[in-house]
Amino acid sequence: MSNFLTVVKAEMEARIAEATPPVARSRVFDALASEVVLQHLDLSADEIEAGLTDGGGDGGIDAAYVFLNQELVTEEHEVLQDDFAPGSSYRGASLSLWIVQAKEEKSFKSGTLVTVADGVRDLLDLEKSRADLEKDGYSSIVLDRIFEFRDAVVALRRVHPETSVHFAYVTQGDTSDIAKAVVTKTSALDKLIQRDLQIGSFTSQMIGAEEIWDALKQTPNYGSELRVVESFAHETQGGDRSYVCLVTLKDYLAFIREEGSGAYRDYLFDGNVRHHEGSSVSVNREISQGLADSDAPEFWWLNNGVTVICSTASSQGKTFALDDVQIVNGLQTSRTIFDSLRDAKSDDPVLARNVLVRIIESDDPATINRVIRATNRQTPVREESLRATDEVQLLIDRHMLTEGLFYDRRRNYYKNIGKPRAKIVGVRALTQAMLAITLGRPDDARARPGDYLSEDKQYATVFSPYVKLEIYPWAFRAQKLVDGLLAVSDGMTTSEKNDSRFLVAADVVRRKLGYAPSSADQVLALGAVEDVVTAEQVEVSLTELRKAFAREMKKTGSARDRLAKSKPFATKFLGRKNPIKASGQEAAQ
Repeated sequence: MSNFLTVVKAEMEARIAEATPPVARSRVFDALASEVVLQHLDLSADEIEAGLTDGGGDGGIDAAYVFLNQELVTEEHEVLQDDFAPGSSYRGASLSLWIVQAKEEKSFKSGTLVTVADGVRDLLDLEKSRADLEKDGYSSIVLDRIFEFRDAVVALRRVHPETSVHFAYVTQGDTSDIAKAVVTKTSALDKLIQRDLQIGSFTSQMIGAEEIWDALKQTPNYGSELRVVESFAHETQGGDRSYVCLVTLKDYLAFIREEGSGAYRDYLFDGNVRHHEGSSVSVNREISQGLADSDAPEFWWLNNGVTVICSTASSQGKTFALDDVQIVNGLQTSRTIFDSLRDAKSDDPVLARNVLVRIIESDDPATINRVIRATNRQTPVREESLRATDEVQLLIDRHMLTEGLFYDRRRNYYKNIGKPRAKIVGVRALTQAMLAITLGRPDDARARPGDYLSEDKQYATVFSPYVKLEIYPWAFRAQKLVDGLLAVSDGMTTSEKNDSRFLVAADVVRRKLGYAPSSADQVLALGAVEDVVTAEQVEVSLTELRKAFAREMKKTGSARDRLAKSKPFATKFLGRKNPIKASGQEAAQ
């Protein structure tokens, strides 16, 4: 065990050292634990961070995540909207809650499981309202995550979702030496979920230092070999090469699995515009049924196939060697093949059937973007899924590199190739920073950032080729600096930080300017981020914001998180008379 502990501790120290702004050690371990538990779902660093709930009133839950058909559910998801009406595509949908308990300790303790069970008993009791649980002392951050699951259960009840709860207990202990009392308490948690609360199925796992190390050493490999049955090659006048191939399901299954572990290579599908939509979706159900039918026609006669983009493709005989592989179309087909055939015996006749695979060799971003868009227009796709291929996104990506930052427009690409997490800029995080700092819309940054990715008109206000590229790293760094300073403010909790961060960032910039910014040029003219966002100015804005929250909560009875998402409150706070200017003087309006 000592070697595993050594490497895990080294990983912890590295993550703590690279964290900008500094992060509490316990929170770093919570994030590491969640990343390991949810590795197969390939969440971004921002998504992992958003699920952390550790703190007072957490009910023993250090992180919680909700997935609908393997897609992360956030407060913006359609299933949580008031006007949501589940269609047939949601019938039998998979709805899961993942709960993580993380302790940087060298053993697993039954007392920890008692605490978790007590919290789960309260939080998943559908008879208890949010108000009841708030009175019982549960924090708003843990209630936000749990009610995403509970509200989704209610919203989908007419289409009978398959609900499940997954619990992971992560320490630096040895999973081969778990006390009997811990096993007993885990079984009790199973009975609580399935028999007493009747929430759905339940799974649990214990993860120790060795399992953490196993997860850390799995580095995504974007190079692959693909064996084909037949292939047709084509070369354009410009020298671009492509191939149309027939590949046995056995060889295609090997192509999308990790060698050794056999795990699904989810990262190969980062260029795909949608997540797997679940086995209940009619198309996927038909694919699965066709694979199970021994009398079905050839598979590739009934299926549109798969499109693969790579930077280099070379062949020797019937085997292609591919570099920088991305499967940009065919996720539903690929995942259904994997789910249906991963346990098939090597001599199963179905593995001899063929799938159509198109290979396009190109490292030209414009060509790749056109292929992604064209191959994903066959069925309706929300436009927000395609934003990563816009030219302005490519420009931001390129400029961020010159600033020592890594823009995550291609989901998790930089994380997977080992770039420092603190320097990876998420698309959502950048959108929120731009909304708060350059547009003065902190309420939208808190509650509605997705609208600025899905709606063309709103998207153009944030991401425009006419906006100076320098503003994007400036805004991101400013928001990160505000976040770090808030984290060390007296009495700050995670939930208060979430409710305050965008309002404070917007207010600091507004006070420094003396007016609300209307262009990137005005913000950039303020100079270096560190000269604008100082500890003093963040404290001034926070003090004023706390007073404003208190007055409005007393006056209206609204919860703080609702006020943080309220446009009238944001307008009133940012437009208040006589705010303290950055110089420390009073500014009359």
